[in-house]
Amino acid sequence: MRALAIVIFAAVSCFSAVNMLISVIGPESNFTDISAVESGYSSLRSYLPEKGVIGYEQAGGKIDTREYYIAQYALCPLVLDVNECHNYAIKSDRGEISVIKYTGVK
Repeated sequence: MRALAIVIFAAVSCFSAVNMLISVIGPESNFTDISAVESGYSSLRSYLPEKGVIGYEQAGGKIDTREYYIAQYALCPLVLDVNECHNYAIKSDRGEISVIKYTGVK
């Protein structure tokens, strides 16, 4: 009887883990080639300060959290901030990544 309870518990646990994974990934999710995205951000390093805080913008004003975290990881030790009061900013527009240098910002 005890063995049966353990088997049922293990089966329910496995089902729960798979269900949670599917809900996180989502049925319509597309897997991004993170290394390609990361290399796109890393290629901009020579145009940016070595450390500090820079801005981060995306087209339409809404931030894609996944892309933001990939950019933050690729540009570390720089810190990305979504506020607009920085000398430099990274702008992401439908896969196109660019550096913006603002003048007159304190």
